[in-house]
Amino acid sequence: MHPLIHPATKPFAEYHEWDPRYPEVVRSLVSALGPLPPYLKIEHVGSTSIPGSGGKRVIDLLALYEGGFLNDAKAFLLAAGFGKQGPEFSRAWPEERPMFLGSYRWLDEPFLIYIHVIDGASDEVRRYRVFKERLMQNPDRLWEYCACKRQIVTEGVRDTDDYAVRKRPFIHKALGQEYGLREQRPDQLPDPTSPCVTPPAGAGGPPSVATDH
Repeated sequence: MHPLIHPATKPFAEYHEWDPRYPEVVRSLVSALGPLPPYLKIEHVGSTSIPGSGGKRVIDLLALYEGGFLNDAKAFLLAAGFGKQGPEFSRAWPEERPMFLGSYRWLDEPFLIYIHVIDGASDEVRRYRVFKERLMQNPDRLWEYCACKRQIVTEGVRDTDDYAVRKRPFIHKALGQEYGLREQRPDQLPDPTSPCVTPPAGAGGPPSVATDH
């Protein structure tokens, strides 16, 4: 277990402005984990990887493993000090595509890390990258996404699983049908002028790439 990686639990949904220290925290963490096994790569995704994008202050990472090395990747990350999702997560990721979490201390300050263990050749990885690229290239879309997240928190949503579900319509819209994600039907959009619409009742279900950015 790495001395700077500690157990962590599910946070409350809050909105924080983007912190320019995030990239350096990630570089420090990857260095602390190194040398990485030859079958494993770490990639920074999600809101903390996009300059100007506020969010929950959770650093999302992809742990990309080569085919056949899922169990090895999981064992490596657990040995480093990351932990499995606890019962407080109502929609936990499955064992065949897990998400681990931990608190990494950088310059004596804790940063919450979510690390998604994914086959590097999967289409899910491409969707994470495309979503990030589209927000970085379109300031208006990025502003809309931040407004969406601020609205969710302002409305009193505190559970991060519910927060993630509430963001899905925006992410589906940003990715579009070419990535297998459908937009909401017009009758499911109670306020078409809102930057973040409410999914229909019962839209919870398992997590997806459209869940934790």
